[in-house]
Amino acid sequence: MPKIVFSKKDFENLMGFEIDDAQLEGYFFAAKGELDDLTEGQITCDITDSNRPDLWSVEGIARELKGHLGLQVGLPIYDFKKSEYVVEVSGKNDFNKYAGAAIIRDVDVTEGLLISMINLQEKVCNTYGRKRSEFALGIYTLDKISGTKLKYTLVDKKTKFWALGADNEMTLEDVLKEHKTGKEYGHLIKDMSMYPVWMDEENNIMSLPPVINSNHSGRVELGKQDLFLEVTGKTQEKVDVALLITALAFADRGAKVESVKINYIDENKSFASLDQTPLELSFDKQKIFEYLGEELDDDTIIEFLERKHYNAKIVRDNVVVEYPKYRQDILHPVDVIEDIIIECDYNMIKPKKMEFYTTGGLLKTTEWNNLVREAALGLGLQELMTFTLTSSKKQYDNLFLQERNDVQIANPMSESIAIFRERILPELLEVLSKNQHISYPQNIFELGKVAFVVNESGKEKVKEENHLCVALCHNEVSYTEIKQKLDAILKAIGANDIKYEALDYSFMISKRSAKVTFKLADKTLQGFIGEVNPETLVTFGLNMPVACFEIYVDKY
Repeated sequence: MPKIVFSKKDFENLMGFEIDDAQLEGYFFAAKGELDDLTEGQITCDITDSNRPDLWSVEGIARELKGHLGLQVGLPIYDFKKSEYVVEVSGKNDFNKYAGAAIIRDVDVTEGLLISMINLQEKVCNTYGRKRSEFALGIYTLDKISGTKLKYTLVDKKTKFWALGADNEMTLEDVLKEHKTGKEYGHLIKDMSMYPVWMDEENNIMSLPPVINSNHSGRVELGKQDLFLEVTGKTQEKVDVALLITALAFADRGAKVESVKINYIDENKSFASLDQTPLELSFDKQKIFEYLGEELDDDTIIEFLERKHYNAKIVRDNVVVEYPKYRQDILHPVDVIEDIIIECDYNMIKPKKMEFYTTGGLLKTTEWNNLVREAALGLGLQELMTFTLTSSKKQYDNLFLQERNDVQIANPMSESIAIFRERILPELLEVLSKNQHISYPQNIFELGKVAFVVNESGKEKVKEENHLCVALCHNEVSYTEIKQKLDAILKAIGANDIKYEALDYSFMISKRSAKVTFKLADKTLQGFIGEVNPETLVTFGLNMPVACFEIYVDKY
């Protein structure tokens, strides 16, 4: 939950009026925030929505509240002029290959603004950008940048660079080893054969993203000036959102913002940054009543939506909305309805008495899952619960799998949560890789859902299964040991007609893996078992052998 700290006076300047201390808590609720503290004119606010990076700054909170108070309603459209600046993107960059940029004119950089911008940069990059692994953001003094034709490219590791805060020039390689920030974020790019840099027209290095800016153009000082803003990341979508959010923060303070032409040399494509084309969504008006429990007339629905910065209309009992491109949290009509309910005020919703009283009990599937868990726990295994949303790299590339039946998320917030897992094993291998400092043996298991796409009668459908995955990790682990665990569990859950068929898998050691089939009640189920091969262990950064099995265990 992001915590935002800012000056009350600065907040009032952005709002355009003075605010009584007693009103603050009610105001922040409308912006999905909670007043944590107010001391000596400094406000600390907790933003309860981790999917709204546009609210992680005093500028974003003020923008949201102006809509709530009816001061600025509807879709916010900013007048961004086109600049003469061009960014050329080139080189085979396997880390952050996408870029975006903007010019910020007439900025009065005060100490308060500088702190606010640094805080926004850190919040957006560390939370939304997952500690700069998804994208990184840089701000520069424009007057210190030579020319208008800039480059985001790759250079040799031995290239000299004077990093921000360093005493002298170093090679890019040494920056990662010796500079404080280089040590913190250098692991993100240290394995690349060449390093990504921003360069001006005279080939002066402006920054080494996602690590550190230069000590020259990257040092922003106080006073009236123009700034250059850039973002690099794994996806163009995330880059564009982060760039837009940061540019809007400057625009809300009266700065003039200009777009930059982004030219991808290798792909032969170009476009202007800061695209504000709104996104659209429509849904049945009746859904509002289903969630709210009260009827709202059309004018009230439109008024509430406009206060939340939507353009809205009612067309044949359908609510049609346009919303800002930075609202990446909107995935479903319920996200829009939530905004309506916030404007309606949760405290004004009248509770209803329960009409039905029932006695609860465990489902058969829950009782069955508990039996399976007890069988695994009885063998001394430690239970884990990993995320069901994951990445295709982890699920397929790291296991050297060619066939993909993944269930993809339509609008993922990150590549790391872009698909539903098809198997549990990669998630357990990642856990083992992050716990190599813990003593061995590490014997773990997880019982949980997987999902994949199947073709039935020419139609693609999503199938869900309940899987049990066990991974044993220690220096002397073997196929025999993992098979003993599987045999014991199958016996405990009443499986019969158990068969092992030798079968090689891309992620298992050849001749030390098998397909297992068995029966539960009238269902024939299957899975795999074996020793993970060294190549797969390397992709997860594991140094210790692993033996595992994963089986389908749905009885009902």
